Amino acid sequence: LDVEPDIHLLITDYNMPDMDGYQLVRAIRENPTHATLRIIGVTSSSDRRVSAQFLKAGANDFMYRPLLPEEFQCRIDSNVDTIKLVSRLRHHAERDQLTNLPNRRYFFEAVSKLMSEDQAKGLQSAVALLDIDFFKKVNDTYGHEAGDETLRAIARSLKTALGRTPHMAARLGGEEFAVYLRGLEGQAAHDFCEAIRSSIEDTRI
Repeated sequence: LDVEPDIHLLITDYNMPDMDGYQLVRAIRENPTHATLRIIGVTSSSDRRVSAQFLKAGANDFMYRPLLPEEFQCRIDSNVDTIKLVSRLRHHAERDQLTNLPNRRYFFEAVSKLMSEDQAKGLQSAVALLDIDFFKKVNDTYGHEAGDETLRAIARSLKTALGRTPHMAARLGGEEFAVYLRGLEGQAAHDFCEAIRSSIEDTRI
């Protein structure tokens, strides 16, 4: 799970050689990185208390063997549907709906974690703040739809500028944006910001 973070669903038996299913589920739930992982417990035991123990340990679902193929498929489908729903809800909670950039709340949460990681590695980084000059004039002259398109255009410029870099951009609100420049400081950070400014200057909306 640590090596493959894209795993979203785990099916585990209770009886295993190195650790039992309870221990595995508890170990997984102790790591907040795996908080959204869906876990299904399975056992051939006739003890009906096993299911309660699995669920108390942090499993999301439970099945007794022998498994009926139709029931097995239904349980898998149900958990996959839940995974998709949670993913959509998280996306909407973390994204600015207009620009599809990370929103203010998610940016501060994510950057706080990134800064801690970077400091532990001795890595220096920077934060850049960006706002649009005379944005009110755009809204007053051309209307709010034009203002919205301006914000989307700026967001597209930021996404293009960041490309495959480790940096992170977000919309803080209104016409304000922020960029976490991971591993950049001083002149290097300044030069990157100037490149962003230049690309926005060349943008025609």
